[in-house]
Amino acid sequence: MAPSYGSDQTLLWAAGGHGGLGFDFVKPEWIPFRGELSWYAVGPSTWDDSLFRYRSFNGFRMAAMSGLRFDLKGSELDILGGAAASALGYTGISEATAYLSILAEARYILPLRLSAAAKLKLVAALPVEYMFRGTARTIAAGLDLGIGIDLPAATGAAK
Repeated sequence: MAPSYGSDQTLLWAAGGHGGLGFDFVKPEWIPFRGELSWYAVGPSTWDDSLFRYRSFNGFRMAAMSGLRFDLKGSELDILGGAAASALGYTGISEATAYLSILAEARYILPLRLSAAAKLKLVAALPVEYMFRGTARTIAAGLDLGIGIDLPAATGAAK
């Protein structure tokens, strides 16, 4: 759910969703950089008492975050924060815009032990985004589920 409000409107709720790809550069106790590229959509908001509602929109987002890693004896908890730049188009009209947002995310990572060669992880996250969309402000919170793949670490220069 993504509540929105403007300088002259009350808080109005809308449903939404997204899909994307991300990559992490990780160290033992922290994540210096996480990058994401995603597509998202937010449906029309609920109606207010004056029969006003926000139009639905969809767009693309590029995000950069950093944060801490906590080892939980076989699993991991990550706490991340950062910022994003997004471009969106409104449904049913030819208007488009771009905006900045602030991000926070808590992720729980559980390694999947399918085989000795497979390095897959189940990732569950609780993301929160505060969007600065012109005179409107949107708070988007949700639940993300995904699969992570560990890539081998570089061990030295190629010969």
